[in-house]
Amino acid sequence: MAIAPAPQQTGPLPDIGQLSFGVSDSRVRKRLVGMLQAMGYTVQTVDGNTIGIEVESASLEFLMDAISSELAAEEFAAIRVRLVSADNGKSAVLSNSEMATAEELIARVESAWLVSLLRDGKLSTFFQPVVQMDSGAVVGYECLLRAFDSLGHSVSPSRAFASASDLDLLPQLDRKARRMAITAAGKSKGEGIFFLNTHPQSSESVADAVRSTLDTASEQGLSPDRIVLELTGSGANADVNRISELCHGYRKAGFRIALDDVEPGFRSLSLVADLLPDFVKLDMRLTRRPSLDSLRQTVTRHVLDRVAKAGVSSVVKGIETADEWDWCRKHGACYAQGLFFAAPLPAVSPEPTNPAFRVDGRSEAAV
Repeated sequence: MAIAPAPQQTGPLPDIGQLSFGVSDSRVRKRLVGMLQAMGYTVQTVDGNTIGIEVESASLEFLMDAISSELAAEEFAAIRVRLVSADNGKSAVLSNSEMATAEELIARVESAWLVSLLRDGKLSTFFQPVVQMDSGAVVGYECLLRAFDSLGHSVSPSRAFASASDLDLLPQLDRKARRMAITAAGKSKGEGIFFLNTHPQSSESVADAVRSTLDTASEQGLSPDRIVLELTGSGANADVNRISELCHGYRKAGFRIALDDVEPGFRSLSLVADLLPDFVKLDMRLTRRPSLDSLRQTVTRHVLDRVAKAGVSSVVKGIETADEWDWCRKHGACYAQGLFFAAPLPAVSPEPTNPAFRVDGRSEAAV
């Protein structure tokens, strides 16, 4: 069953709320009353088509799943709901005047962890070193988001941002993660540059995004040229115009730019040629065991060659083995990051932390 976009109300779910169901079909309404009573709820009739119960937020997901499993898809889709906190209904949580769909309530419940994450600051920044390809010297760090739900379980950044996008919370999460990364970078006392991701799909205006980033960098005493904003230009949904506007806006303020997840396709490489970013980060699929795959060798060499001819520095990501490092180094990659050098850590490290890697240009695995 497809989940509809959540409504604009994004406050925390109440511990106990009044949940009303609007059901125009009398037969479905009768079945719903029977289901709710069988589950132990006291059902009140609000008006001719509307019934209500008192419900704990912790049981909402189970309740809605149970209802959707008992009703036909078209019957469930026809239900309308309103959820308000128990303080005499004064505080609307889902739908102020008009009822929302039951699917929107499910989306709202599923978003509760994200709202809590934003409200309670359940975010942190980890640092992964970026090393110079030949010497292995650390030249900077990528600031990586780490998120946690209300139970302390790790939430992947991709899930957090995908959920934020679905729930119209992407600008808030993107801005919070960006400001947090810069703050962590300033406090880390690390040398070199700091790469941090920003999402072109965010609806935050370019002027506001640049201003908030610049203000945070100033607060932390970081020069803008030590901060590299990573913009992802790959994928079918990439908005090239938006990426270009962000690129020009950040550069005008003194920041540096990286295009992330660059692929061998015409569109991706054309964007490199058009924007001429300071860095290009290759899609890590290009660098996965290239010496064992002749087609991958050809494609990756082509991308590295095009990037170099454009005068842009290349960064290969996800390097996990001495073989991958050695191949990319021999074929012109400028910088690298990955578990072969160091795992992301909550504090900066001035040298690669993997004992198998040695800064003298060789590795234990390669010997």
